Amino acid sequence: MDVTANGNDFYGSFDFTFTDKMEIYRVAPLCGPNDGGSAVQLLGSGFKADEDVMVKWGVIDQEILDKDKIRGFLGSKYDESNDFSGSSETVIPVHQRDIEKKKVYDTLTINSPKLAHAAKTYGGPVYLEVGTKEDVLSNIPPELAKYAYTTSFAEYYYYKQPEIKSIHPHGGPIEGGTEIVVEGADFQLFSEYGVIPHCKIGDKLVK
Repeated sequence: MDVTANGNDFYGSFDFTFTDKMEIYRVAPLCGPNDGGSAVQLLGSGFKADEDVMVKWGVIDQEILDKDKIRGFLGSKYDESNDFSGSSETVIPVHQRDIEKKKVYDTLTINSPKLAHAAKTYGGPVYLEVGTKEDVLSNIPPELAKYAYTTSFAEYYYYKQPEIKSIHPHGGPIEGGTEIVVEGADFQLFSEYGVIPHCKIGDKLVK
């Protein structure tokens, strides 16, 4: 980059790097338990910026991304069954956005952190953001530099693990069809976040 000021040209050959806008297009899965530890995949752009990349889970401390784990993902017809409509300039939940076909996106899988005060809350949605360090003056130590985050409006839903206290009846015919009543606590249903109670009987999942 060269600079012109007051009619004078200064050919400094300063480096200026263009990078993709940092955004999150998809989060999968959209939910996980309060205790954390769920493998969550982020799909977006700009994760390969020169500066360190950080992930922010609501107000929880940031996590440095291991850039060796960042991979390219090619949008394909597979996404047509999971279209996410909208654009990066509108405030639309990330799970409703459209993914442009045949475009390569950055993707990374990380583990969700434990929700703050996990034992004292029922959970809920938090904003998930990705950021890089802002340009700062050279006399400011790197550890004091601030991070500029996306405004992708990506949400991740924390839920309290359900508890089962009793079931009845305790048996039924091989042919199936028996109605089973499950008693317990924290059976949440938020289908928009993928929070849907399931029962596993043997090796069979029942919704």
